[in-house]
Amino acid sequence: MEEDDFEALFSGLRKVGFDAEASWDERAERFGAAQEHERVRSADRVTELLARIGFLPAPEVFDTFDVLDVGGGAGRHARVFAPRASGVTVADISSKMLAVAEKNLRALGIENVAYVKVDWEAADLAALGWEKRFDLVFASACPAVMSRRGLAKMSAASRGRCCVVQSVAAHDEIGRRLREALGVFSTRDVRNDRNAVAGVFNLVWLAGLNPEIRYLEFEGENAFTREELFARYADTFRDLVRRDRAAFENTLHNLFPHEPVRGLERATLAVITWRV
Repeated sequence: MEEDDFEALFSGLRKVGFDAEASWDERAERFGAAQEHERVRSADRVTELLARIGFLPAPEVFDTFDVLDVGGGAGRHARVFAPRASGVTVADISSKMLAVAEKNLRALGIENVAYVKVDWEAADLAALGWEKRFDLVFASACPAVMSRRGLAKMSAASRGRCCVVQSVAAHDEIGRRLREALGVFSTRDVRNDRNAVAGVFNLVWLAGLNPEIRYLEFEGENAFTREELFARYADTFRDLVRRDRAAFENTLHNLFPHEPVRGLERATLAVITWRV
């Protein structure tokens, strides 16, 4: 198989004519709220793994260590990277998402984070001063890096380490029941995307680098109040919420009349790393 074959594995991650900036600006508050109500703290586990394999230093045990989080969104990973870095740069196409990240992280007393609005696909690394600028370049579930060019830019911005995190399997009992009740079924679930992982690994390999994959398994029972439940799933079903918020809230109440609302969640993350 050639590079074009592996890049084709990313087809469907981006819609033709899709305005990513406008979409994420519109979703920013809901997305940030959903993260606040996550019970599975995947960012902590990813950070522990990266520290174990030498891709992140121990907290406060570094002179200079700079991290770039591409598509860093509401700051989920910056929160746990910051104690292990002299500086973290959250890069995102959405200014509103960056504002949510800054608000959340400053509320936690985290000050060593910079927030940069940038379209990774169009970014000029030389103009940004980002060529070989960072010790770790990181991206989690970020469509902007899912191409030869996007991955090559990650390597070009790094002076040592790169990491892409992508879910390959996920089961959410509450989400499943909601999808059935609402009649909503995605043709491609980004939380169950083995093709994206195969594409990243092989394109990095064909670039002459030596990628490695490790897997993290998560399993636990969620327990939400109804307010937390709405915050957790309003972004997942955002089109329905925009059209008829009251109908969505009624569906939640009818499906889950008693609090706390409990449901099993399982996930497998692929953590792809390479050195440059």
